[in-house]
Amino acid sequence: MRYRDISLDELEEIEQELHLSEESRKGLLNYTKIEIYDAMHTHLSILSKDDKDYLDYYTYIKKKLVCYLLRYSSSVHGSTAKERVKAEKVLKRVQSYDRKNPIVSYRLGCLAYVQKKFSESIVHFQKALAFQKDYSDGAFLLSTEQINRAVLYLSNCSLHTACQALVIGSENGQNNGAGNPIFTDFFTQLSYNEGVLKSQAYRTTTLDGTEYCSIEECSETCSSAPKDTVMLFFRDTGTELHFNGIKEAVAAPHAHVLRHLLLNAHRLKAVTPVCLKDYFLDSHVIGGASKHALEPVMENLNTLLTELETQISIKETDGGYQLIGSFEYILMDRADEHLAD
Repeated sequence: MRYRDISLDELEEIEQELHLSEESRKGLLNYTKIEIYDAMHTHLSILSKDDKDYLDYYTYIKKKLVCYLLRYSSSVHGSTAKERVKAEKVLKRVQSYDRKNPIVSYRLGCLAYVQKKFSESIVHFQKALAFQKDYSDGAFLLSTEQINRAVLYLSNCSLHTACQALVIGSENGQNNGAGNPIFTDFFTQLSYNEGVLKSQAYRTTTLDGTEYCSIEECSETCSSAPKDTVMLFFRDTGTELHFNGIKEAVAAPHAHVLRHLLLNAHRLKAVTPVCLKDYFLDSHVIGGASKHALEPVMENLNTLLTELETQISIKETDGGYQLIGSFEYILMDRADEHLAD
């Protein structure tokens, strides 16, 4: 079906029908909704130019599309060419909605770097840092760590390019390549920078704060975790929930909701539907995620926490949702790919 050929009123009706579907009730990612919101975005971008009353609605729909696609797109560090193609396709699509989004340019820079397209990577990272200066939405600004990593990536791209030039020059008899002291200096600096990027590739968050570590250290944490500690590990291949030696896979939308709850709903502090709105595709509830969307997700998360024998539960209150139970947590996600909490 070509949703862009359908009127805005009809799209809103289809959207409401999808909210009642079984897939939506389970809280799973629904790409049909994304296609509908894309069509709504097209309509609203035109309507908002002539009628300012549509401007807030248009801005809201655009942010929902950008946020949802960025949260649930394939990892730019994916191990297969197919995963990287999918990641690039989504990022280019997000760029069509929000051309100056710093996170999008940053991820495209990472993707090009992984594929050894260093000249292309430089352009993306330079744009990410330039866009960062004037971008207003904090949800898509680079963190301090990401800014530092962008500078390291830029340095490495230049060093890779210089080393390649020296090697080619050596092959053409113009210099002595790897025996050149300049080459040695470049390679030493490149190796050091790569070591920093690798040793700080993941972000580990606990009640005591945030630190950065390698993927190997994250895996070691999972295998020797403290007792009664909830661990949510956002791997490139999918998200895992660990507790006392038991591991379960978690669907991406559920994992991000649980992450938000662990960060913000512990110690009798409630998380409101407004705080959770960016985790749900529900355009008609600008003030917060709808009860219809929230209930099945919280129910599924409670089931998962029970199956892992965590003694933790999510309780609905007048103000929102609380995590009940005494526990520690460890959240692990890739530094290059996280969004603002």
